[in-house]
Amino acid sequence: MDKVKERIKKHEGFRDTIYKDSLGFATIGYGHLVKDDDIFQEGVQYSKTILESTFEHDYNIALDGANILIESNLGS
Repeated sequence: MDKVKERIKKHEGFRDTIYKDSLGFATIGYGHLVKDDDIFQEGVQYSKTILESTFEHDYNIALDGANILIESNLGS
């Protein structure tokens, strides 16, 4: 899984402040879509530690979703 994470990080790039992605959405870190309930604020520079943790959280959500899809399709 580490290779997958590294490929995602390389593809997304890293920014420690909020920026607009290619679709115009507020984004930070390794492509984290900033949501209303996030702590991130425009113009604030965040530590790599915080943004790495955010990436890990996002990655685990995506991995759980993928596993659910795989399991449900294998059971059909």
